[in-house]
Amino acid sequence: MTQKKIIEKLHTAFAEVETAAGLVPEANFFQRPVSGKWSVAENVEHLFLAVKPLVGLFGKPEVMLANWGKSNRPSGSYDKVVATYLEKVGNVGVNAFITSPDNMSTSKLEFVENLQAWQ
Repeated sequence: MTQKKIIEKLHTAFAEVETAAGLVPEANFFQRPVSGKWSVAENVEHLFLAVKPLVGLFGKPEVMLANWGKSNRPSGSYDKVVATYLEKVGNVGVNAFITSPDNMSTSKLEFVENLQAWQ
């Protein structure tokens, strides 16, 4: 998959998340469905925090090359990349706190506007 295609897919995915989140009533947006589970707002913020660093990297290929170099193998298929990601998700790393939501003090409107401003 090309860099351009990945960026297009990220934009499409964010638009879908934004649409789905927009359908959730204000009263439920910040409410956790059950103890220990994230609210809609926390899930959306997590996605934002997890993807935000990628945008900077895709915009600066020289940074990617300097830090990770060129691949020493052919690109994997989308399904293989997803499978590898899902395999690793259970192994939370030391930087997991970076993608954990922590600021849920805004209204739903402010929250969505902040995400839109980032895009």
